[in-house]
Amino acid sequence: MANSLFGANTSDELEKFGTVEKIVTQLKSFLPPSATLAAGSYEELLKDIKWIKQHVIREEQVFVNPRQEHIYYLLEHANGKERKQKLGVKDEFYQDCGASAARKWRNRIAFILRQDTCGDERTQRAFHRLQEMYAEMTQLEFDDPLLDQPDALSCEGGCDNGK
Repeated sequence: MANSLFGANTSDELEKFGTVEKIVTQLKSFLPPSATLAAGSYEELLKDIKWIKQHVIREEQVFVNPRQEHIYYLLEHANGKERKQKLGVKDEFYQDCGASAARKWRNRIAFILRQDTCGDERTQRAFHRLQEMYAEMTQLEFDDPLLDQPDALSCEGGCDNGK
């Protein structure tokens, strides 16, 4: 039913799907929890539906190569949870004992991006976003080097970092 909502072009067509409140509830399932949707009329709903179709609902993306796919997910994908899933981010990366795994994840994606040889502006921005995500995971300042000494990592609580 929700997919049919996105095909509606007039307020009369929207009325067939129920009350404004019912439609708002259905549309919220496509948005992140922090997003608000406060349409009070079918006309306002049409504007919201158009925005959701344009910014959230996309047909399956077809990428010419993995580099373009990673650039898309780093820079343009609207759903943060799905972005992390598509990029392979794991919860363990945010733990003290996940720094090594997070570094391997970052290096794998950095290799795919090839920022050093593909110096276009989008690649540079994607690489910068990757670095920001990595810094957030490891809670390092952006330019701080990662500690490579195993004894510098805290793995209390049963974490397994490959030792």
